[in-house]
Amino acid sequence: MSQLVSELEKQRTSLRKDMSELIQESVKPLQSSVDALRETVNQFNKRLVAAETLAGDNFERITSTQKTVETLLTQNKSLLDRLDDMENRSRRVNLRVINIPEGSEKGRDPTEFISDLLMGSLGTDVLSKPPELERAHRTLAPRSGPGDVSAITAKKRAAFNKIKQALYQKGVKFRLLFPARLQVSFEDGTFTFETPEDAHAFYNERVMGKE
Repeated sequence: MSQLVSELEKQRTSLRKDMSELIQESVKPLQSSVDALRETVNQFNKRLVAAETLAGDNFERITSTQKTVETLLTQNKSLLDRLDDMENRSRRVNLRVINIPEGSEKGRDPTEFISDLLMGSLGTDVLSKPPELERAHRTLAPRSGPGDVSAITAKKRAAFNKIKQALYQKGVKFRLLFPARLQVSFEDGTFTFETPEDAHAFYNERVMGKE
């Protein structure tokens, strides 16, 4: 019996050793896969951190670029408005004298003729001497037109044509102010509009709303 117990103990020890070796051999490939997966995850995390950092830098650059673009757009609009205003002012320096009979110059230089005409008409109380004119010429246009303002302002003024026609048909008094604003007299009030859209909104709400 003692010998049998001893033999069984040997078998148990041998079996435990074999099972331990078998388990270790079986786990090795799995451990290698886990290690490889862990390395892949680590690499992915590094790339993710790098991507987040790059995205943050790009976002800051995009935000900065947007602010720069908005600033440039604002400055550009301001410069265009100033340029348009200067052009309009330069055009308004021109004088238009109407109802001068044909042939009144009698062969004289038009610039000299107009200068003497203004001097004679206004007198020394207004002019101490004949004004210096850059140039003078005869035109068939009896009143001011698009040529008296810049192309940009002329376009803005023309944009009010539809609402002016609608107001005229309803008998509403209005006038176009310089450079491009519409003033409407309605009921007991006077209203000034910077854009045709605002004028149309007023027309739909106040004028058409009374019908």
